[in-house]
Amino acid sequence: MPWHELLQGCQSAPFRAFSHQREEGAGWWQAPSAGLPAWLSLHGLLRGLLSASCSPSFVSGAGCCLLPIFVRFIMSKLIAIALSLPVIPALNAQESAAVHPASHAVLAVPQLVSFWDFQEPAGQPRVAKGLHPAALVDGGDPVQQSDDGLFGPHSAHFKPGQWLRLPRQEIGPLDIHGKEAQVTLIAWVRREAKTFWQSIAGVWDETHKKRQYMLFLNARGRTDAVKMQREACQDLIHGHISSVGGPTPGHQVCVSYTSSQTPVGFDRWHMLAISYDGHFIRAYLDGRFDASERFNPFPYDEGIFDGGPDGAEFTVGANHVAGIENNNRFGGKIAGIAVFNRKLTDEELLSLAASTLRP
Repeated sequence: MPWHELLQGCQSAPFRAFSHQREEGAGWWQAPSAGLPAWLSLHGLLRGLLSASCSPSFVSGAGCCLLPIFVRFIMSKLIAIALSLPVIPALNAQESAAVHPASHAVLAVPQLVSFWDFQEPAGQPRVAKGLHPAALVDGGDPVQQSDDGLFGPHSAHFKPGQWLRLPRQEIGPLDIHGKEAQVTLIAWVRREAKTFWQSIAGVWDETHKKRQYMLFLNARGRTDAVKMQREACQDLIHGHISSVGGPTPGHQVCVSYTSSQTPVGFDRWHMLAISYDGHFIRAYLDGRFDASERFNPFPYDEGIFDGGPDGAEFTVGANHVAGIENNNRFGGKIAGIAVFNRKLTDEELLSLAASTLRP
């Protein structure tokens, strides 16, 4: 592998995400906690060595001569292996045995940022597994616990108006943005409310024009990607991406979103997913790409808005609209939320649905 590629590797998205962990106090020299990847200490050690060898003083001085070419080659290969490993939490034997098999399926998918399984009692923070152990807290009245789950015996039961939030200063690598940014957001949902415009999860503040990405359910309209006009619809999945934070240029609101084809029912658990690869927004129902001509996929090559330090929070069950922080209220049960910093393949999503949904 050429040395310039190793230098570029120091600036890679995975390394930057990992560097955030170091800035937040999870140094690469420490053993991984239960919410961090099992290979984190190895990954950090290798990245730390490479980072040191990439420093200007090292490269321009005698250090570069002291590091043999074959050592650099081996390091690059080890780093490639480490980055390809699944993000599985470092658990002891007792904890590993307690993790639900469906949770294992999610945690085994590479480039997972955060996964919430909602097993905590009402009133307690919901702490994610994965790279970023973010703690969702109640935005108002406590979201109740239901004895009906997919990743264990429980799920979160949202009555309209109840919601969960992650403060912006704690958003970490869930702040996915940039021209080349990719994201996949999955929610395991059991519907109850029939209201329009239900916010499931994402980073989407319409009031302050800080939109980034969001999964919605049951919008009143869907956008024709050819005409850029909306038509009436009901009970569909909608994946919103914004590169500007505010309304779509030339429109009063954001109309740049994908919409599925098949109505989402109320009779059972469903896996709703949206993905963005930098070129198209896609919507999936129960692991299958739910194609709809002119609506899904939705072409969008403008990237994701950078909200900055005062950007939108990550919210579940509502989002900030028209000056109301818990607007677009969801009603029903959520068994899990997972966010990945890449587009998952169709095969990966099908496999997740098969591993997590009940027959």
